[in-house]
Amino acid sequence: MLAVVPTILGWMATVAVVNAATDPGVRPGTAAGNPIPGLSADQAALFQIGQDAFNEVEMVDDGLGPRFNLDPQVAAATAFGARNVVPAFISANGPIREARFKFRPNGARDGGVHSLFVISGRLDNSGSAGNCDALQEEFNAHFARGNVSLRIPTPVFGGGLMESIPDNVLATNLGRNAAQKAQLGIAGHLNANGNDGRATRFGWKAQNVSLLLFAGEAYNVEMGLTSELFPTERDPNPKCQTDTVPNNITGRTGIMDPNVCDSTRGSGVDHPRTAAFQ
Repeated sequence: MLAVVPTILGWMATVAVVNAATDPGVRPGTAAGNPIPGLSADQAALFQIGQDAFNEVEMVDDGLGPRFNLDPQVAAATAFGARNVVPAFISANGPIREARFKFRPNGARDGGVHSLFVISGRLDNSGSAGNCDALQEEFNAHFARGNVSLRIPTPVFGGGLMESIPDNVLATNLGRNAAQKAQLGIAGHLNANGNDGRATRFGWKAQNVSLLLFAGEAYNVEMGLTSELFPTERDPNPKCQTDTVPNNITGRTGIMDPNVCDSTRGSGVDHPRTAAFQ
Protein backbone atom coordinates (compact mmCIF):
# COMPACT_ATOMS: atom_id res chain seq x y z
CA MET A 1 0.00 0.00 0.00
CA LEU A 2 2.81 2.41 0.88
CA ALA A 3 4.46 1.76 -2.48
CA VAL A 4 1.23 2.60 -4.30
CA VAL A 5 0.91 6.10 -2.74
CA PRO A 6 4.04 7.60 -4.37
CA THR A 7 2.93 6.10 -7.70
CA ILE A 8 -0.48 7.75 -7.44
CA LEU A 9 1.06 11.03 -6.37
CA GLY A 10 3.46 10.89 -9.31
CA TRP A 11 0.63 10.20 -11.71
CA MET A 12 -1.36 13.13 -10.27
CA ALA A 13 1.62 15.45 -10.66
CA THR A 14 2.06 14.34 -14.28
CA VAL A 15 -1.62 14.94 -15.05
CA ALA A 16 -1.42 18.38 -13.42
CA VAL A 17 1.56 19.34 -15.60
CA VAL A 18 -0.10 18.05 -18.77
CA ASN A 19 -3.32 19.93 -18.02
CA ALA A 20 -1.61 23.12 -16.83
CA ALA A 21 -2.73 26.25 -18.60
CA THR A 22 -0.20 27.59 -21.09
CA ASP A 23 0.00 30.90 -22.93
CA PRO A 24 0.09 30.24 -26.69
CA GLY A 25 1.44 33.73 -27.29
CA VAL A 26 0.47 36.01 -30.14
CA ARG A 27 -1.56 34.03 -32.66
CA PRO A 28 -1.52 34.76 -36.40
CA GLY A 29 -4.63 35.98 -38.13
CA THR A 30 -6.02 38.04 -35.26
CA ALA A 31 -7.17 41.60 -35.87
CA ALA A 32 -7.77 42.90 -32.36
CA GLY A 33 -8.17 46.64 -32.27
CA ASN A 34 -10.01 47.02 -35.57
CA PRO A 35 -13.38 48.78 -35.47
CA ILE A 36 -16.52 46.76 -34.83
CA PRO A 37 -18.24 45.91 -38.13
CA GLY A 38 -21.32 47.94 -38.98
CA LEU A 39 -20.28 51.34 -37.63
CA SER A 40 -21.88 54.38 -39.20
CA ALA A 41 -19.72 56.93 -40.99
CA ASP A 42 -19.75 59.20 -37.92
CA GLN A 43 -18.90 56.33 -35.58
CA ALA A 44 -16.05 55.24 -37.86
CA ALA A 45 -14.72 58.81 -37.82
CA LEU A 46 -14.85 58.85 -34.02
CA PHE A 47 -13.03 55.51 -33.93
CA GLN A 48 -10.23 56.93 -36.07
CA ILE A 49 -9.96 60.09 -33.97
CA GLY A 50 -9.88 57.96 -30.83
CA GLN A 51 -7.26 55.64 -32.28
CA ASP A 52 -5.06 58.60 -33.21
CA ALA A 53 -5.34 59.94 -29.66
CA PHE A 54 -4.68 56.47 -28.26
CA ASN A 55 -1.46 56.12 -30.28
CA GLU A 56 -0.20 59.65 -29.71
CA VAL A 57 3.24 60.02 -28.13
CA GLU A 58 2.84 62.68 -25.46
CA MET A 59 5.55 65.29 -25.00
CA VAL A 60 6.47 67.73 -22.26
CA ASP A 61 4.51 70.59 -23.82
CA ASP A 62 1.43 68.36 -23.99
CA GLY A 63 1.45 68.10 -20.20
CA LEU A 64 3.25 64.78 -19.83
CA GLY A 65 4.03 64.11 -16.17
CA PRO A 66 5.37 65.40 -13.86
CA ARG A 67 5.17 61.67 -13.08
CA PHE A 68 4.08 59.02 -15.52
CA ASN A 69 4.22 55.28 -16.03
CA LEU A 70 5.06 54.83 -19.67
CA ASP A 71 4.73 56.26 -23.12
CA PRO A 72 4.93 54.06 -26.22
CA GLN A 73 8.70 53.60 -25.92
CA VAL A 74 10.60 52.48 -22.82
CA ALA A 75 13.66 54.31 -24.12
CA ALA A 76 11.78 57.60 -23.99
CA ALA A 77 11.77 57.40 -20.20
CA THR A 78 15.51 58.06 -20.17
CA ALA A 79 15.73 59.92 -23.48
CA PHE A 80 15.91 63.69 -23.90
CA GLY A 81 18.04 63.99 -20.76
CA ALA A 82 15.31 62.83 -18.36
CA ARG A 83 16.73 61.77 -14.99
CA ASN A 84 15.31 58.25 -14.76
CA VAL A 85 16.53 54.71 -14.18
CA VAL A 86 14.50 51.98 -15.87
CA PRO A 87 13.36 49.63 -13.06
CA ALA A 88 14.57 46.03 -13.14
CA PHE A 89 11.04 44.73 -13.76
CA ILE A 90 10.62 46.77 -16.97
CA SER A 91 12.23 45.79 -20.27
CA ALA A 92 11.91 46.91 -23.88
CA ASN A 93 10.46 43.56 -25.00
CA GLY A 94 8.80 42.54 -21.75
CA PRO A 95 5.27 43.07 -20.49
CA ILE A 96 3.97 46.52 -19.59
CA ARG A 97 3.81 46.63 -15.81
CA GLU A 98 2.45 48.94 -13.16
CA ALA A 99 3.93 49.15 -9.69
CA ARG A 100 2.13 49.49 -6.38
CA PHE A 101 3.96 49.65 -3.08
CA LYS A 102 2.62 47.25 -0.48
CA PHE A 103 3.60 49.34 2.53
CA ARG A 104 4.46 52.97 3.25
CA PRO A 105 7.66 53.91 5.12
CA ASN A 106 5.69 54.08 8.40
CA GLY A 107 4.49 50.49 7.98
CA ALA A 108 0.92 51.42 6.99
CA ARG A 109 -0.66 49.73 4.00
CA ASP A 110 -0.14 51.52 0.70
CA GLY A 111 -1.51 49.79 -2.39
CA GLY A 112 -1.55 52.91 -4.58
CA VAL A 113 -0.04 53.24 -8.05
CA HIS A 114 3.46 54.74 -7.96
CA SER A 115 4.40 56.35 -11.27
CA LEU A 116 7.64 54.88 -12.61
CA PHE A 117 9.22 57.91 -14.25
CA VAL A 118 9.58 61.69 -13.96
CA ILE A 119 10.08 64.38 -16.58
CA SER A 120 12.86 66.11 -14.60
CA GLY A 121 15.66 67.27 -16.90
CA ARG A 122 13.80 66.29 -20.06
CA LEU A 123 14.23 68.46 -23.14
CA ASP A 124 12.24 67.15 -26.10
CA ASN A 125 10.95 68.56 -29.35
CA SER A 126 8.08 70.35 -27.63
CA GLY A 127 9.60 71.95 -24.56
CA SER A 128 11.80 71.67 -21.50
CA ALA A 129 11.39 70.27 -18.00
CA GLY A 130 14.86 71.42 -17.01
CA ASN A 131 13.53 73.24 -13.94
CA CYS A 132 11.53 70.24 -12.70
CA ASP A 133 13.08 68.80 -9.55
CA ALA A 134 10.78 65.79 -9.06
CA LEU A 135 12.78 62.72 -8.01
CA GLN A 136 12.10 59.23 -9.29
CA GLU A 137 11.26 56.79 -6.51
CA GLU A 138 13.77 54.01 -5.75
CA PHE A 139 11.86 51.17 -7.37
CA ASN A 140 14.77 48.74 -7.54
CA ALA A 141 15.35 49.03 -3.80
CA HIS A 142 11.66 48.48 -3.02
CA PHE A 143 11.52 45.61 -5.50
CA ALA A 144 14.58 43.93 -3.95
CA ARG A 145 12.97 43.85 -0.53
CA GLY A 146 9.62 42.61 -1.83
CA ASN A 147 7.66 45.82 -1.37
CA VAL A 148 6.44 46.08 -4.98
CA SER A 149 3.26 44.51 -6.30
CA LEU A 150 3.16 44.36 -10.10
CA ARG A 151 0.24 44.10 -12.46
CA ILE A 152 -0.14 44.02 -16.22
CA PRO A 153 -2.82 46.42 -17.49
CA THR A 154 -5.73 44.80 -19.28
CA PRO A 155 -6.37 45.32 -23.01
CA VAL A 156 -9.25 47.61 -23.91
CA PHE A 157 -10.40 45.68 -26.97
CA GLY A 158 -14.13 45.04 -26.71
CA GLY A 159 -14.55 47.49 -23.85
CA GLY A 160 -17.49 49.10 -25.62
CA LEU A 161 -19.30 45.77 -25.72
CA MET A 162 -18.80 45.36 -21.97
CA GLU A 163 -20.04 48.89 -21.37
CA SER A 164 -23.20 48.28 -23.39
CA ILE A 165 -24.45 45.47 -21.11
CA PRO A 166 -27.26 46.93 -18.94
CA ASP A 167 -26.96 46.64 -15.17
CA ASN A 168 -30.16 44.60 -14.92
CA VAL A 169 -28.71 41.99 -17.31
CA LEU A 170 -25.60 41.70 -15.13
CA ALA A 171 -27.79 41.26 -12.05
CA THR A 172 -29.94 38.64 -13.80
CA ASN A 173 -26.90 36.67 -14.92
CA LEU A 174 -25.48 36.81 -11.41
CA GLY A 175 -28.64 35.23 -10.02
CA ARG A 176 -28.92 32.44 -12.58
CA ASN A 177 -28.17 28.80 -11.72
CA ALA A 178 -27.85 29.68 -8.05
CA ALA A 179 -28.10 26.06 -6.83
CA GLN A 180 -25.43 24.78 -9.18
CA LYS A 181 -23.16 27.69 -8.37
CA ALA A 182 -23.56 27.06 -4.64
CA GLN A 183 -22.59 23.39 -5.07
CA LEU A 184 -19.44 24.46 -6.93
CA GLY A 185 -18.57 27.14 -4.42
CA ILE A 186 -19.15 29.95 -6.91
CA ALA A 187 -20.32 33.19 -5.33
CA GLY A 188 -19.86 36.89 -5.79
CA HIS A 189 -21.47 40.28 -6.12
CA LEU A 190 -21.48 43.23 -8.47
CA ASN A 191 -19.22 46.14 -7.60
CA ALA A 192 -21.33 49.23 -7.11
CA ASN A 193 -20.79 52.96 -7.29
CA GLY A 194 -20.96 54.36 -3.78
CA ASN A 195 -22.94 57.39 -4.88
CA ASP A 196 -25.75 55.99 -7.01
CA GLY A 197 -25.48 52.20 -6.80
CA ARG A 198 -24.76 51.62 -10.50
CA ALA A 199 -22.63 48.60 -11.38
CA THR A 200 -18.97 49.45 -11.89
CA ARG A 201 -16.91 47.37 -14.29
CA PHE A 202 -13.72 49.13 -15.46
CA GLY A 203 -10.39 49.57 -13.71
CA TRP A 204 -8.04 47.52 -11.55
CA LYS A 205 -10.82 46.86 -9.02
CA ALA A 206 -13.74 47.54 -11.37
CA GLN A 207 -14.13 50.93 -9.75
CA ASN A 208 -15.36 52.93 -12.75
CA VAL A 209 -18.88 52.95 -14.16
CA SER A 210 -17.96 53.95 -17.71
CA LEU A 211 -15.14 53.88 -20.23
CA LEU A 212 -15.23 57.68 -20.18
CA LEU A 213 -14.24 57.77 -16.52
CA PHE A 214 -11.81 54.89 -16.99
CA ALA A 215 -10.01 56.60 -19.89
CA GLY A 216 -9.81 59.93 -18.07
CA GLU A 217 -8.45 58.27 -14.94
CA ALA A 218 -5.95 56.20 -16.94
CA TYR A 219 -4.51 59.22 -18.71
CA ASN A 220 -4.22 61.03 -15.40
CA VAL A 221 -2.51 58.13 -13.60
CA GLU A 222 -0.48 56.60 -16.43
CA MET A 223 0.59 59.70 -18.36
CA GLY A 224 0.09 62.51 -15.88
CA LEU A 225 -2.32 64.19 -18.31
CA THR A 226 -5.20 66.16 -16.84
CA SER A 227 -8.60 66.80 -18.40
CA GLU A 228 -11.96 68.20 -17.43
CA LEU A 229 -12.77 64.80 -15.93
CA PHE A 230 -9.56 64.69 -13.85
CA PRO A 231 -8.36 68.31 -13.66
CA THR A 232 -5.86 67.92 -10.81
CA GLU A 233 -2.23 66.89 -11.24
CA ARG A 234 -1.15 63.90 -9.13
CA ASP A 235 2.11 65.77 -8.44
CA PRO A 236 1.30 69.48 -8.03
CA ASN A 237 4.98 70.55 -7.93
CA PRO A 238 4.85 74.04 -9.52
CA LYS A 239 8.34 73.64 -11.00
CA CYS A 240 7.16 70.69 -13.05
CA GLN A 241 4.02 72.10 -14.70
CA THR A 242 4.94 72.45 -18.37
CA ASP A 243 1.43 73.09 -19.67
CA THR A 244 -1.73 74.79 -18.52
CA VAL A 245 -3.81 72.72 -16.12
CA PRO A 246 -6.07 70.99 -17.05
CA ASN A 247 -3.99 69.96 -20.06
CA ASN A 248 -7.08 69.19 -22.17
CA ILE A 249 -9.99 71.62 -22.04
CA THR A 250 -12.92 72.37 -24.31
CA GLY A 251 -12.29 75.26 -26.68
CA ARG A 252 -8.55 75.41 -26.13
CA THR A 253 -7.77 75.48 -29.86
CA GLY A 254 -11.27 75.49 -31.33
CA ILE A 255 -14.70 74.84 -29.92
CA MET A 256 -15.64 72.52 -32.81
CA ASP A 257 -12.32 70.68 -33.09
CA PRO A 258 -13.29 66.97 -32.68
CA ASN A 259 -9.75 66.05 -31.65
CA VAL A 260 -9.91 68.49 -28.73
CA CYS A 261 -13.39 67.35 -27.79
CA ASP A 262 -12.30 63.71 -27.77
CA SER A 263 -9.26 64.29 -25.57
CA THR A 264 -11.32 66.50 -23.26
CA ARG A 265 -13.95 63.80 -22.87
CA GLY A 266 -11.42 61.16 -21.93
CA SER A 267 -8.38 61.16 -24.20
CA GLY A 268 -9.31 58.52 -26.75
CA VAL A 269 -12.41 56.95 -25.23
CA ASP A 270 -13.95 56.43 -28.67
CA HIS A 271 -11.22 53.94 -29.61
CA PRO A 272 -11.96 51.34 -26.91
CA ARG A 273 -15.69 51.96 -27.25
CA THR A 274 -15.72 50.99 -30.91
CA ALA A 275 -12.80 48.52 -31.07
CA ALA A 276 -13.72 44.87 -31.53
CA PHE A 277 -12.35 41.85 -29.69
CA GLN A 278 -11.02 40.49 -33.00
